[in-house]
Amino acid sequence: MIRHASFPKPFTDDADLMTSSMTLTTLIVSIGTTGSAVLLGICVACWLVTRSTRTQRFGVGVCAMGLLLPPFLVCNAWMELFGHAGKWSSLLPFSIYGIDGTILIGSLMLWPIVTLLLYLAWRRIPRAVLESDARLLNWQLFKHVLLPIGRNNLVLGVCIVFAHSLSNYSIPALLQVKTLSADLWVRYAVDFDVFALILGSVPLLLPAGILVWKLACRQAREQLHERGKASPELWRRRLGLPMVRVSEAVSILALTFSVGLPLGVVLFSPTTWTEFSSAAASNGAVMRNSFCYALVGAIGSVVLGLSWIRFSGERWGLLSFWIPGTAIGASLLFVFNRPGLSPVSGSMAIVFIALAVRFGGVCWFCFRRALASLPQGLIEQPRLFRGKRWRTVLFSVIPLMHLPISGLLFLIYLLSLWEVEVLSLIYPPGGESAAIRV
Repeated sequence: MIRHASFPKPFTDDADLMTSSMTLTTLIVSIGTTGSAVLLGICVACWLVTRSTRTQRFGVGVCAMGLLLPPFLVCNAWMELFGHAGKWSSLLPFSIYGIDGTILIGSLMLWPIVTLLLYLAWRRIPRAVLESDARLLNWQLFKHVLLPIGRNNLVLGVCIVFAHSLSNYSIPALLQVKTLSADLWVRYAVDFDVFALILGSVPLLLPAGILVWKLACRQAREQLHERGKASPELWRRRLGLPMVRVSEAVSILALTFSVGLPLGVVLFSPTTWTEFSSAAASNGAVMRNSFCYALVGAIGSVVLGLSWIRFSGERWGLLSFWIPGTAIGASLLFVFNRPGLSPVSGSMAIVFIALAVRFGGVCWFCFRRALASLPQGLIEQPRLFRGKRWRTVLFSVIPLMHLPISGLLFLIYLLSLWEVEVLSLIYPPGGESAAIRV
């Protein structure tokens, strides 16, 4: 009997072609979102430093509000206005349902990250640096002063935006764009294969790993003191009228479309107020679940971060924030779906654990950085955790770090309130949250 040699299949299999297409689509969406967010973030940061102190505070507050808006709220607002049946659908040169729309909405949600990081670096530039050379005007100022000073923060922002856009699946799923993160959720919903989901999440963690490596290799740079910092008038004079006008126009458009448009659709929609009372009455249990998840999840994350504050390596805790939420939920189901652990997997306890895992690493990182910034005369780390450690943390660390702790508690409360990716697989029967219901 003649045996025919088996040759490898050519690259024509439908599954391989689909995977290749989704990989290419994911890269296009992530790169396009990152590039657009960086350009918008640079323009808004240039605009902020040229404004008065009150305007700067207002701009920073609006940027923070844009980061806290849930993705489904922003996406639904754009679909209502620019969708197929939207009032302003003819104003867009492309369809909102596609790669272009995904890049547009993603960049409008993520540019505040770049803006806040660059603003923190540029606002500390002393007046003497801007006045050191009369030729430092317009583009030359940006090239030789602003870019070198803000380079580390800019690279950090690029890594954060790219990692977030790579692992996010809410916006692509709503806009009917097939990406790797959305495909992982669909495959797990069909096959319930935890190991395939975890292995498929590995490529999505590479940018987050690069970000952690960047934080590890970050060199201590020259500290710029706020004493004698540049005034807004000096900033406007050095940047020049064209750059100021362009940054101002881009900033107004970015703030309007990223924050004003979603909030305007919600606040000025007639159905929001006519159906609010009936929706609140019929979904009282759902609202209670949402507030309970957010409150307990925020407290658990802060307590977890404080309990690990004496350990180094906090940058690795950031990986838990960029792991796809479906991977965290599926892994917890695999761990707790065992005989004897059903009280955990079938109750709200698994949701609290998932939120603590999701945001506990962020608290650990922030608390370690806040602890390192404290004066050494008040806290000396080698002597801090000797003896009864819980008393030291309770009576020494928490009073000195009450501002970072309270800020993170509120931030994680808001993030947990709109968390969908982690909760979509693990919420118990009758434990549906408002974000999942929407």
